[in-house]
Amino acid sequence: MRMVPDNVFEILEQGFIGLAFLLAFLAYKLLSAEQKKEKSSSERLELISNFMKFSLVLCVMAIGSPHIPALLEEKTNPLMEHMLESAKNRTPMDKGFIEKQIEMLIAGHESRLKELSQQRLSVEQKVTATAHDSSDKYGYNRSLSRIEQYVRQENRELDRKIRDLRSML
Repeated sequence: MRMVPDNVFEILEQGFIGLAFLLAFLAYKLLSAEQKKEKSSSERLELISNFMKFSLVLCVMAIGSPHIPALLEEKTNPLMEHMLESAKNRTPMDKGFIEKQIEMLIAGHESRLKELSQQRLSVEQKVTATAHDSSDKYGYNRSLSRIEQYVRQENRELDRKIRDLRSML
């Protein structure tokens, strides 16, 4: 019985993910060969299990590794940059910049409220469609109250952020 596939070099040409796949495949082959034996060694099964865990960790790393540079990339926050520049120069922040930030906050807020409004409308339609089934109606009413809670929370957060921005003037 062959343990290694014929196209090992083709698999390894895929790089780290190819190596991870090959190690996971070998762990599978070792485990299946050990299971076919009439008497399996518990030590050998433990070693194969550890090898398989190592292979799975490598698979996760291989899948996640392309995303690491994007996570480490420094994304600048224009508001923070403007605040640092203002503090460094010991000048007040530009009123136009702050007003623009407030407009952006309000636009994002209105977009989220529109989504929540659409969700609310959808749930209300389900409530009217299931007027006779009390168990479904209870679930839909809970969804409605959660949506209303999200709307109140969004409004509070917007008010707080606008207050914070205006206090910088």
